[in-house]
Amino acid sequence: MEVWHLVQSYPKLRTTKYKFESPEANLRRYGQVEPPEYDLGKITNRRLVIFGANEDILVSAESIAATSSQIKGELQQRKE
Repeated sequence: MEVWHLVQSYPKLRTTKYKFESPEANLRRYGQVEPPEYDLGKITNRRLVIFGANEDILVSAESIAATSSQIKGELQQRKE
């Protein structure tokens, strides 16, 4: 299920909970037709690492920047 969840998120710059096969299933699980976004602003762990690479086919630089901008606290970034 994790890989399918990744596929659902690509190429959107959104991090949402798992999208079930039908709107009815989402409604039962989340109380709404579309899965809600994760509140990345609640992440406060200082040991968080986000990986990506220039030639990465799964995670774009834009996606990393969008995700990083939502996380509170200081993030160290290193580009190679």
